[in-house]
Amino acid sequence: MDASSVLVTGSSGTIGTALVERLLAKGVDVTGVDRRPNPWSETIDDLTVQLDLLDSNAAYALPDDVDQIVHLAAHSRVQELLEVPTLAGENVQTTLTVLEHARRCDAAVVSASSREAY
Repeated sequence: MDASSVLVTGSSGTIGTALVERLLAKGVDVTGVDRRPNPWSETIDDLTVQLDLLDSNAAYALPDDVDQIVHLAAHSRVQELLEVPTLAGENVQTTLTVLEHARRCDAAVVSASSREAY
């Protein structure tokens, strides 16, 4: 990933935490965003904006000075989505928020999926 500034959504999750740690180790300027604090890393928690991407104004509350956005924020367990289908709609809304923010700040987006999508 060749970028001077990266925004990682879902930075308090397991994969988000690991990614932010790797990017920081490579000297990349990283900002996280998650709706909950990071339970594993105080350093990452300090770099994380606590924000719910379901909020209609969230795209305007994210930092504008990013080159790339890695979108990891999502409900990832397919069984839960089957039991509560509105959670799938939340995944769509968070993605739309991220895409709107990327459009506004002209950032590239990398979107990830869990193994359960297979």
